[in-house]
Amino acid sequence: MRKKKKINWLIFGVYILFTYISQLIYPSLPKKMELTYFIIPCILVEFYLLTKIKFTLNSWILLIWFWFFPFGILHVSNSYLNDSFWDLRVNEASFIYFTFLICFTLLIILFERRYCKLPIEDDIPNPRVSSASSNFFLERFFFIFPILWFLDLLRNVGYIPILSGSNIVGNIYELNYGLLNNYVVFTSISIGLLFTKYQKMKGKKGTSKYYFGLIIFYLLISFADGKRYTILTSILAVFVFYSFYIKRVKNSKLLYISGGIGAVVYLIIQSLREGNFGNFFSSYLSKVGIGVEFRDFVYTVNKFNPGQIKGYNYLMSSFGSVLNEGVASIFDINKKELVGMGSAYTWKNIYHDLFQTEFGIRTGIFSELYFAYSFGGLLVLIFFAWLLTYITSSIENRAKSPFTTIIYSVIYALFALLIVGQSTAFFGQVVLLLYVLLFNKLININKRNVTAGFSGNPSFQ
Repeated sequence: MRKKKKINWLIFGVYILFTYISQLIYPSLPKKMELTYFIIPCILVEFYLLTKIKFTLNSWILLIWFWFFPFGILHVSNSYLNDSFWDLRVNEASFIYFTFLICFTLLIILFERRYCKLPIEDDIPNPRVSSASSNFFLERFFFIFPILWFLDLLRNVGYIPILSGSNIVGNIYELNYGLLNNYVVFTSISIGLLFTKYQKMKGKKGTSKYYFGLIIFYLLISFADGKRYTILTSILAVFVFYSFYIKRVKNSKLLYISGGIGAVVYLIIQSLREGNFGNFFSSYLSKVGIGVEFRDFVYTVNKFNPGQIKGYNYLMSSFGSVLNEGVASIFDINKKELVGMGSAYTWKNIYHDLFQTEFGIRTGIFSELYFAYSFGGLLVLIFFAWLLTYITSSIENRAKSPFTTIIYSVIYALFALLIVGQSTAFFGQVVLLLYVLLFNKLININKRNVTAGFSGNPSFQ
């Protein structure tokens, strides 16, 4: 117990040092850019609350969001050194960030009381994975979907954006990627299903290598459009599915290795997007590639108050993202117009006036809620805390079928990226995943007498 406390205090000290490191290595920073030491009590409260989290997957997301803060502070400092335009006051935004993070953590702790954490023996494979087969047609659809998506991208764009060799960040969101791009989240399901096949075929060398190669290939083409979302979602979803459903693993080395791979992938994709891969080590790694969303949040706090973002409507944009296109047309509702009220588009208008940029700006879930409802946005966190706890408890307790757990793992991955993403994208993709679950449920209802696959196997209900 004493050893654990010492380790916790050591981690806390490292976190504090990293949070204030920019003031140590950049003494020329303006006084107003210095982070006050009054934020330390907020950090200490959050650090303490993290020790009270019951479900490991909840703590992972909270840790990601917790550590995102010092990276964001460092990015603000680096941005100022590159351009004096970013001489921003960071204290108010930091206080807002920790207020939302602490309240979100408290809500998760409260919701965790509703769910028991079942004792599952470590390192014991889940028998449901090896025993469950899959519906032939549904499985084949997901197996070929990434190929169909990739071909649709090539047909519409005419080239592979990520391999263009030029900076594609400026027009990455203006390209027409084709109809299937609206369903790109299915690629993460495809990779998850392939991973279950790989696990079941491990004893057969030739077959297992085929599935492993297909997984790698699908991961590579998943960021052909230059966007990081799909590959990061897929890697995190597969890692969660393996670590908590296929085989309960507590090996911290696996977590560190996976986190390291994810960070490297993130940086490489970012350098490819900027057409700077040739100078990756000499120039890009000398900068902080993580935290730009926090910097944009700080800028917005400096320049605007809640309710002042022109055209921004969190409720209507979220409604538009979950609204079915067909239903919208029946009621003569313009779905695109509603989604256009979301943060990425409205913040883009702010930055267009400053930098003549055309790509979407993302400032994260806390920023979205704060500028929509001020601190009233804390009430919206009740829904997010409930949803996250339901998903994580289902995965860790192995309460659902393999197929359902793959989808839950994808939702979990999307949730983790909310701190650098936008709610309209999150809700839109979650609804698509729920459609898949509903379709699977209908198969089960209509084919109860079939004993194989998603349609008949009781484990796929």
